[in-house]
Amino acid sequence: MPPQADVVRRQETLGSWLLIVGGLLLAVSPFLPWVSVVGAINLNLSQLIAVTRHSGNLAYIATGVGVAVSVIALMVLSEGENNAVIAALTAVVVGAVGIPGTVHLIHVIQPSGGLVSVGIGLALAGVAELFFIVGAVISASARGRKTALSKARPGVVQPETTYGPMPSVQTLRKCPIGHPVRDDSKFCPTCGALLD
Repeated sequence: MPPQADVVRRQETLGSWLLIVGGLLLAVSPFLPWVSVVGAINLNLSQLIAVTRHSGNLAYIATGVGVAVSVIALMVLSEGENNAVIAALTAVVVGAVGIPGTVHLIHVIQPSGGLVSVGIGLALAGVAELFFIVGAVISASARGRKTALSKARPGVVQPETTYGPMPSVQTLRKCPIGHPVRDDSKFCPTCGALLD
């Protein structure tokens, strides 16, 4: 394998593994403590959402998204393909929903004066978000390089353009029967007549 193709393959593999690990972290994070109240309780994502009187289904959705991303990335990786499309979709969803939600929760916790702290679940979700975005960038870069490599066919020499004088046009004469023949020919290629 040429060195450039090897680099592209390693980038594809790294991008895929970042998606797989990020998906697993996202799948596990809702069940770990997201918020810890000092001396009292630890709340996972479902409990935290229930406290705010909303449906706790978001935790299961996050787990489903994490598992789906990991499974799809693993299937695509096992077939030797690039995960750029799934990586881009995941990064868009994480960028639109995950990062703003995480940042908002951290801002809500900060004014508590240390009584409420960020739990390991929220930290793992943040790491998963980071893995998704970095995996998307790496996968997109690998896809771009792979496209560029496929357009440049190795071993094919491109002709160089020369701007020298035009080759001379040979004058034609006619054989005894009337076929056109080049001046330097000894016989007619059509009828075989001998020329003097």
